[in-house]
Amino acid sequence: MNRRRTFAVMLAAWAAGICMAQGSDPIVVGQTAIASGPVAGFSREPALGIQAMLASVNKAGGIRGRQVVLRQLDDANSAEKAEANVRALVQQGAVAILMPIGTLPAAGARKAAEELKVPVIGPYTGAGQVYAEGSSVYPLRISFVEEATRIVNHMALIGQTRIAAIRNDNPGAKVPVDAARKALQSRGSDLVGEFVLSQDGSDAAAKAKQLAALKPQGVIMSASNPVAANFIKAYKATGVSSQFYSTSFLNGNQLHKDLADAAAGVVIMQVVPSPRANIRLAADYRAAMAAIGAGQQLSHASFEGYIAARTLVDALKRTAAPVKPAALQQALQSMNGYDLGGLAISFRDQAHGALNYGELSMIGRQGVFVR
Repeated sequence: MNRRRTFAVMLAAWAAGICMAQGSDPIVVGQTAIASGPVAGFSREPALGIQAMLASVNKAGGIRGRQVVLRQLDDANSAEKAEANVRALVQQGAVAILMPIGTLPAAGARKAAEELKVPVIGPYTGAGQVYAEGSSVYPLRISFVEEATRIVNHMALIGQTRIAAIRNDNPGAKVPVDAARKALQSRGSDLVGEFVLSQDGSDAAAKAKQLAALKPQGVIMSASNPVAANFIKAYKATGVSSQFYSTSFLNGNQLHKDLADAAAGVVIMQVVPSPRANIRLAADYRAAMAAIGAGQQLSHASFEGYIAARTLVDALKRTAAPVKPAALQQALQSMNGYDLGGLAISFRDQAHGALNYGELSMIGRQGVFVR
């Protein structure tokens, strides 16, 4: 059974199990996720963290005795399907949409949510369209623009001035590169080169040689895991040494699996703390993951899913019965400086996400992240 089908079966089995355990009056939450198509694996880790959180709250009795049921629909990374999914989920009684996965689905989800007045919590994207003030979307992570700006600020701090960028050939991947260029221009410089790679990374070797000729000190990547892996491997073969930086969407665990120790030294912007952090929230996450048999699968991505679900659950606890979307939105808006367990959130400033968190981590030997 391939990974895509395994993921779909996992979601179906989990949803069926919760439905069997629930009482007659559950709290229904919806999610539009990528369960099919070439980037279906993108949803797996965030979904695992969501599963861990909701399993733990339901095992503890739910919200005032009501089980929280997550209903998921596949959008195949399509904005139109995601929009239709949100409409269908709300019709089925969903009081909120939890973590749409990816930029296109998040955009589609927002379009429907604005019309239906239902909150969308923690989209798994840093695209600018989810950060509008006064909308029904409640982002947790910082934006792609903020990520790129913080990366450039770090590079300037350590004296890297010759900076290039590579990206996938799509509009979403272009956003962080444009932000990096703007941040550099504000400092009186610019990118020494920008290289656009095909979606399958088949031109990685040729582009790597072109970039190596520029001898940059640092390379900012806005690329999918397969493209980044192909490019880094080809670049290292040129013999030129440069520091690689990436936005948060690069999965460091997967990159190490693909490249082994060749991944060592790649720096990734993380938009949530380390899953092994010494805070109560992270300890709760690790316990919840262990309880569903996933204690050896800790990652920043699944921790982000867990945090989004935890935010939803804590907002539901602050919402008076009967739980309605409008009342839930009021509860979310009241969570300013709210402590999730060593990590505070605030929805007062939409532009930076409720967490306003960004930390650079480096992949070390054996794939262990170092700060």
